[in-house]
Amino acid sequence: MKNEMFTKIIAAIAPVLLCGFAVVYPLQFMMFSHSTVGRLFVFVAILFYTWVDIVFGLLAVAIVVLYYQSDAYENMTSLKDSVNENSLLE
Repeated sequence: MKNEMFTKIIAAIAPVLLCGFAVVYPLQFMMFSHSTVGRLFVFVAILFYTWVDIVFGLLAVAIVVLYYQSDAYENMTSLKDSVNENSLLE
């Protein structure tokens, strides 16, 4: 009973924390999510949510697919490169 309550609390808090990190540190979040460790973290999170409830797992997979299919990563890296080039020129 106690373990089940802890699992539900973690399942409820984790998305809020991830969204908070994505808003506060967008570039670092993008870089981490496209690294090997970030992708492993996503895989473990999907397994966790599937273990909690199959519907949560399917929802997590859908959100992850949408996130990785967005071209925000490419836009952020090109923005970072242009900022670095402009700072070197000044």
